[in-house]
Amino acid sequence: TINCALEAFASLALDPVNRGPMWFNPRVRIILVGRAKTPANFYDARKHALAALRNMAVNKLVAKLMWLDIWGARRAFIQGARLDDSEQKYKVTINALEGLANLAMVKCQRTAMWTNQNIHAIILQAIAFTLPLCDQKNEIRAAGLGLLANLGMDKSNANDIWPDSNKPIKFWIWISSLP
Repeated sequence: TINCALEAFASLALDPVNRGPMWFNPRVRIILVGRAKTPANFYDARKHALAALRNMAVNKLVAKLMWLDIWGARRAFIQGARLDDSEQKYKVTINALEGLANLAMVKCQRTAMWTNQNIHAIILQAIAFTLPLCDQKNEIRAAGLGLLANLGMDKSNANDIWPDSNKPIKFWIWISSLP
């Protein structure tokens, strides 16, 4: 089935040797990006396709090209990272957040990512996620914080995130107070 194939692609993309060739293969890229953007009721397909893209995004050249792919990979990650309490799509969200965090490892695109309002909303939503019956809420928060940390590695972004020296302390106190 397609889900088994997508899961195999996600596993193959764990190997650094496969990441570039998988992205540069137009058939593989079209399949993965297309399935990553499928409607929410195709949960398994989205989950595995986003996992494959996330794993491929560890390659910095691939990550750069994914961010430039505005209507493809970038849109798939942003759409997948949005939380919706009515959908049971938490693994999709985690894979998408981790994929965005991998894209943020490319220094030259951190500012563009930081100034993207969708990314701001996604980070805040993930960090403040408190759905009581969700076992994955800590994973979602961790993925959101990972994205924030990677974006904060750029000095100008870090100054925006922490304009005064007391904000990091206040932020961590707020995070620790969440249920």
